[in-house]
Amino acid sequence: MSVGVLEDVAKMLNSLLLDDKVSTALITKVLNEINKLNVSTNYWCNLSSEPYTQDVCDKFKVLMHKLVESSVKNVVVRMMNNEVSLEQDTIGNILTIFAKISEMLKHAILGSVIVYNGRILCRVKKAFHVQHSIALPGYTILIPIEYAVVLASLGYIDLIDTY
Repeated sequence: MSVGVLEDVAKMLNSLLLDDKVSTALITKVLNEINKLNVSTNYWCNLSSEPYTQDVCDKFKVLMHKLVESSVKNVVVRMMNNEVSLEQDTIGNILTIFAKISEMLKHAILGSVIVYNGRILCRVKKAFHVQHSIALPGYTILIPIEYAVVLASLGYIDLIDTY
């Protein structure tokens, strides 16, 4: 690992965090570079027998976890603020699902009846397994809101509106 690699990652992270608009292509590139850096460092950590290696590697792991966690949180917030251009790539598809889940949660809170222990009334569009049975299209079911929001985002159910 060279200083140039670290400088490149720092520049990309700077762009990811500070540019007015970013693309999912840039996000993917940054995450790929972070992955390469992490893999090469893990390789060094596993091969080195120097006494300081374990301490350096442990601190590096903590730093990488915090870096990735804060980067992903930043990307999600920026996407929700329409500051990310969504392309049809892996990150774009993941962020699209986050956006749908966010919209469904808003829809559930504002337009549906949440009853009995946070369950919500839904109509099944596509068959899926629920507990010990299968929910078939056309059925009306009562399921926990956290499942309803995800299933509605994926097109398996419709939340029953109060409108």
